[in-house]
Amino acid sequence: MPERKLKTFAERIGPVIDRFRPIMNDLVKIDSERFFAANYWAPLKLYCFAAYIHGCYVPIISKNPKIRRYIGDNFYFVDLLSNSGINMVCKHKDCDPEENRERCEKCKRKGGYLVGSALIAATAEPPFKKMYFIDINPKNLTVLRKRLEFLTQKGMCKSRFETKEGDCNVVIDEIIRQIKTGGGYHFLAIIDNEGLNADWSTIEKLLDCHCDLIINFPTSSVRRNFHNENAIRRFLGCENLSEARDDPLGYYVKKIKAKNKTVETISVKTGLPFHYDLIIVTKPDASFSDVIRHIKKSTEENTAKEAERAFDFFFGGQKRLDA
Repeated sequence: MPERKLKTFAERIGPVIDRFRPIMNDLVKIDSERFFAANYWAPLKLYCFAAYIHGCYVPIISKNPKIRRYIGDNFYFVDLLSNSGINMVCKHKDCDPEENRERCEKCKRKGGYLVGSALIAATAEPPFKKMYFIDINPKNLTVLRKRLEFLTQKGMCKSRFETKEGDCNVVIDEIIRQIKTGGGYHFLAIIDNEGLNADWSTIEKLLDCHCDLIINFPTSSVRRNFHNENAIRRFLGCENLSEARDDPLGYYVKKIKAKNKTVETISVKTGLPFHYDLIIVTKPDASFSDVIRHIKKSTEENTAKEAERAFDFFFGGQKRLDA
């Protein structure tokens, strides 16, 4: 039997880009100044989000008869740190991912735009019953609403949605109450921390719900910020910082597992000291654990270099995937 050829990362992320390619210019023009500036390895994270939403969570939870008997159509999506819906991907060295900086004008001209988790979830089929998006910046939410409304007009978004302005650690309480009001439910929550955004107390509230989580754990940022003791204590839920200092990710995962959850971690390789891990959280013995392991393998077998090549293929001058 011939050896199976591994897909390139460009081949993996291609369907996500192609789904939005015909309307990307229109989405960008809604507000040509409102994007999240991301580095060229960000597509590794977004591939993981898309693979989980479209290839795992929605198709399985919407078709599993045992789950449907309990929740009916009551499955939801919650994005705790949603931003404006589009990433402006940059690969230039002067765009430091660990500094507050404006997006790179070189990449703006090149047009390296990639949808974020909000728009990825909005195109789920079958649709979520409702999607909730939280952001502390009202301008981000205004633009996100317009982009979601555009997708609705194009027939690409069939879910109802609601945007909530404020600190995700506060706003999440109201959203959980709304979701639980309808009886049986399940939801997928994405917590895309770029910094120490979502406190452990917020994660704990989510762990007490019927939900799956994808948490961006900013591993290098956590290590670098141990001098900021109050912020680290809130983020890790840790009174004695010495317990977590040597391995903050392991400490965090152990706390999640103590809530009777199954955890899979996915390392995103940037090729720099800066790095982060994605944490996928499900109930014990989830029926789609094999799919999650496949997503992990498909993400981790690629590196920032493959992401850069995919960037060049879709937005630069590279003409071949094997170049």
